[in-house]
Amino acid sequence: FDAWEREIDNVRAALTWAETRRLPDPLLRLAAALFLFWWSRGGERAGEGRGWIERGLAQPGSADPRTRAFALAVASALAHRQDDNEQAAEYAHASAAAWRSVDEPVGVGYAEYLLGIARYRQGQLD
Repeated sequence: FDAWEREIDNVRAALTWAETRRLPDPLLRLAAALFLFWWSRGGERAGEGRGWIERGLAQPGSADPRTRAFALAVASALAHRQDDNEQAAEYAHASAAAWRSVDEPVGVGYAEYLLGIARYRQGQLD
């Protein structure tokens, strides 16, 4: 992760390149692939990673359905990291639906796991 930290300006340049060209697929692929970096650094980095993913999800055009499903799961996990459990639940729910649309049970299971964490943290134990 120290190497990624040293290269963060290059990472941002690549993400910005995809964002300004309205290319949600490469933007989401790169931002989501860095999940453990964003997560492990916490605080500001978790927010930065989540911001890139949210902007990628909001872009017009389409990303590969699997890329979108994974990015939604990463956004959920990063929202957890920031104690934003309501948004984490929304992203997890959307991720599960996206994984179902491509018939990917492992992805559905991971998204449901994230949804369970969000609901638990909101006190929704039923």
